[in-house]
Amino acid sequence: MNALTLLLLPTLAHTTLAAPAIKPEIPDEPALAAKADAGDIQACARYGKLLCEQAMNLNNPGQGVETRFLKGIGYLERAAHSGDNESMLTLAVVYAGIDKRRSAHWAQKAADAGEPQGHRILAKLAADEKMAAKHRAQAVALAERRADARHQEDWLYLHEVYSNGQPGIPRDPAKADHYLRLAADAGNKQARTILGCNKAFHPTEEETARHTAYLRTHPDITGGTGLTEETSLDFRTAAPPIDDAISSYLQTVYPGAEPSAPSVKQPGRQNTKTIATYLLPDGRVLQLHTIRP
Repeated sequence: MNALTLLLLPTLAHTTLAAPAIKPEIPDEPALAAKADAGDIQACARYGKLLCEQAMNLNNPGQGVETRFLKGIGYLERAAHSGDNESMLTLAVVYAGIDKRRSAHWAQKAADAGEPQGHRILAKLAADEKMAAKHRAQAVALAERRADARHQEDWLYLHEVYSNGQPGIPRDPAKADHYLRLAADAGNKQARTILGCNKAFHPTEEETARHTAYLRTHPDITGGTGLTEETSLDFRTAAPPIDDAISSYLQTVYPGAEPSAPSVKQPGRQNTKTIATYLLPDGRVLQLHTIRP
């Protein structure tokens, strides 16, 4: 690999491109590539991102990592030059670790197109706090101006900003709650999980007995401890098939339960790792943990 690729691949591992469970194969790649080569901008944007994701997952140079990665960058730049905002943002993030000038260029393009994340990237790249604060304020202003159900990430961003506060942006719990509830009402799973953490899963005696009996006898699980008093479903020495086994079981016990992104780790649980989070139909949040000895 050349120096550019060696620098870019580690950078990608910390971007939104590094989503979990990305498969090395690109579905219908010939058709997608044909559309991209024919000038379809959306196809260029999608194919470029998928190529970069694929290159990140394939760490063997013999698999054409360098070629596919740089090819992906080419498609992304073609889409970005044609006005695709998402491609601009992807390039800004990709270049942030190796070429700040290029990163700032694409971040500014995205910001000029009305993307709050463009200003957020520019704030991180800023040489001084005054400029960073200016971009953060612009990011918040843009997010508030365009926040709607099509851009639920703006609501989550505003929730985070007003929950914690930032230089030049004071904490505002009322606003933070407002935007979180907007996202939750729009069906955003992350927002619903955050709200549901205040309504954590407290098992009834019947539930505890039923689940404990199951965990102690299931062939795919060893050392199951059943439901704890800490609102979570905990397992010791879990066997590899635990995810599928428990997921299937929970879907049967709680029809309508939805898998969600793991929520923020709860204090006092340093020896646990959240492996799954479920939103129950009644609004409760049930988490699965593994316990390290």
